[in-house]
Amino acid sequence: MKKALIALNENVYDVNTNELVGVRVAQVVNPDEVFEVAGVLKWVDCDDSIAADKYAYIEVSNTFVLLKGKPHDPNAFTPEGAVVADDNLTEEERQALLNQ
Repeated sequence: MKKALIALNENVYDVNTNELVGVRVAQVVNPDEVFEVAGVLKWVDCDDSIAADKYAYIEVSNTFVLLKGKPHDPNAFTPEGAVVADDNLTEEERQALLNQ
């Protein structure tokens, strides 16, 4: 189990629909590397597979969603892609997305 640093003021949008997905996962560390935060930052427990800026955090359900894909709109302002629930992916697919 790791800890994810969540930036509550940094929304993440789906680049293809421009719909709000969640908020940014800014950093992921081992529990002994956690430091004090305040304001718009908070630590939450996460699985070892979660990676910063590859997942978004949904606060109301305390879940993470994997970001993937490329924007259909070349003028899209969000750097990541469409959201796919992590449980819909095989481990091989998930690793391929994380290594893009």
